[in-house]
Amino acid sequence: MGALERCLQRAETERIWRVDAAELPLFQAVLQEADRQLAVAPRYVHYEAREKLKRFAASGRGSPLMSAARGH
Repeated sequence: MGALERCLQRAETERIWRVDAAELPLFQAVLQEADRQLAVAPRYVHYEAREKLKRFAASGRGSPLMSAARGH
């Protein structure tokens, strides 16, 4: 099970969102890469992603995350 899944599982069981200190470097690396990608992406990519998110939010569909899909 990955660090993100463990974080989500803790949030579901403990109702507290936290990342273990040992997992921080992984999350930091992922967020830095996401920031890098966002910084170089053309404006239309940002716009299309925002529109897609708005459509998903309005659709009423459930979360695609595995923990949510299991019904926890």
